[in-house]
Amino acid sequence: MLVVIAIVAILAAILFPVFAKAREKAKQTRCINNLKQCAMGFSMYAQDYDGWVHIYSWDEKANKEITWLPAYTTMAM
Repeated sequence: MLVVIAIVAILAAILFPVFAKAREKAKQTRCINNLKQCAMGFSMYAQDYDGWVHIYSWDEKANKEITWLPAYTTMAM
């Protein structure tokens, strides 16, 4: 009986790191998928509004708020 318990304990010690790596890989995959969904929504919104997206940002140089930006451009922060 003790031999069986020892074998089970050894197998568990071997498999726990494998399960931890699989769990971390699943988290990474879920994160990438969520980012993809956000980008898809952003793109679809921009398509509906002729390439413009509604955001809120503050332009320090002009000292005013910016609420619409063309999609796919960079904005210095």
